Amino acid sequence: MSVRIEHDLLTKDTIADIQQQWQILCLSQTHLAPFLEWPWIKTWLQQIMHCDIQEKHTAVIPVVCYFYADIHLVGMTVLVCKQEDLMGLRFTQAFVLQTGQDKFDQPWIEFNDLLALPEYAEQCRKALPEYCFNTLQVDQFTIRSSAYDLPHWQTASSDIADVESSLGYRKSLCIADSDLTHLLTQFSSNKRSQIKRALRYISETYGDISCHSYQGKHALTALPEVGVYHQARWQDSQYGSGFANPAFVDFHTAYIRNAPAEQIEILAFTAGTQVLGYLYNFLSTDSVYFYLSGINYSDTNNKYKVGLVIHVLAMQYYAKRGKTTYDFMSGDASYKASLSDESYALHHTVLSHKHLKTQLFKTIHKVKTLID
Repeated sequence: MSVRIEHDLLTKDTIADIQQQWQILCLSQTHLAPFLEWPWIKTWLQQIMHCDIQEKHTAVIPVVCYFYADIHLVGMTVLVCKQEDLMGLRFTQAFVLQTGQDKFDQPWIEFNDLLALPEYAEQCRKALPEYCFNTLQVDQFTIRSSAYDLPHWQTASSDIADVESSLGYRKSLCIADSDLTHLLTQFSSNKRSQIKRALRYISETYGDISCHSYQGKHALTALPEVGVYHQARWQDSQYGSGFANPAFVDFHTAYIRNAPAEQIEILAFTAGTQVLGYLYNFLSTDSVYFYLSGINYSDTNNKYKVGLVIHVLAMQYYAKRGKTTYDFMSGDASYKASLSDESYALHHTVLSHKHLKTQLFKTIHKVKTLID
């Protein structure tokens, strides 16, 4: 049975109705990353409804899409449509569960997708870009950081497809990994030596290593401290630290409040009185999703492999709790690869019409970016 799509404008008053339908669809999923569960979606919807997401010369329109098979709801998603006017040229872009604005998209969604009954998911993915092009009259459709690549989204109405992919990494865990010696045997001899040397150095220099957990709303007390170390590490990088962006901080403050206690955890690692660092993680029934860290890099000794140490100790901690996957998510970092036993790809897919308007918009936008 084919699916049809209907859409409504998103308003503050419709969020409660969306919640009930979204949560019903969530019940059909055997495995769902936290980014598609209601607490993340609710936080994002509230932010785009209560913040000024409008841009100069741009109309920003949030839209809720409903997928039906006959009269039955089989899927949902939320788009933000941006109508941008540049030099008299109007160009409309549709973003899945993002705004297309760095400020509001810095709380980066991963494993992005629409939400659908499993037996209808593929049909819904194919139908969504087609609906965007033919009914919503968009010129470009974008879904970022999705496990589904181009063939899952490609539509007859799009002529140009731009795809970028990034690697993600994960490590399988079992109860035996609650023993650090057993866990270390799964890494290369070189990496194992680095970790053992770092553990000895940290313990001998600062004292015994300990881990403290901040779960649920208690994570709010640790979040500012995470931000201090995160900014120290990333403030001068290309994209900067999210903690320097009030929209990012507001999002995670609200998300921690909205999420069930068992879904959020910040681990704080210390050695004696020395803070080693923090890991901000999202949890599901069997998986841990490492979202970001705030690590103390004040010690420049080459034995101080503090990042490796706290990730390995976190794996040990979660193995004791029965988790079976430690997911570093996207980011092609060497430490992630060295501590993982599986890699995967996440895809950024942009579909466009091949017409003069698209080419002109790209050219104007590049010029405008250089000028700004």
